[in-house]
Amino acid sequence: SFSSRSFAAGSFFSGSFEPRAERAIARHLGPNMTAIDVGANVGYHTLRMARQVGPFGQVIAIEPAPRAEARLRRNLGLNAFTNVAIVVREPITLLSEGKKLGLK
Repeated sequence: SFSSRSFAAGSFFSGSFEPRAERAIARHLGPNMTAIDVGANVGYHTLRMARQVGPFGQVIAIEPAPRAEARLRRNLGLNAFTNVAIVVREPITLLSEGKKLGLK
């Protein structure tokens, strides 16, 4: 079972929240690229992606939960990132109406 103590201790000792995801971001994203963070939550990976793609790249952060979206926006503002577009609520609304959503 999940233990918040073991989670906190693991993050403290490793210095990383999700080391595999962090390595993938560092390895596969570069300047001027576009990245999509589905389920962006408060922006932990979104911020890393935004830094990795640089000011001329873009990150699309998808977060439908209003509280998480508010914290995501706050975290982006605190870190002065302007290369992130946030998508909220619309995909959930479309899905709840039985419509299919696709990306082109």
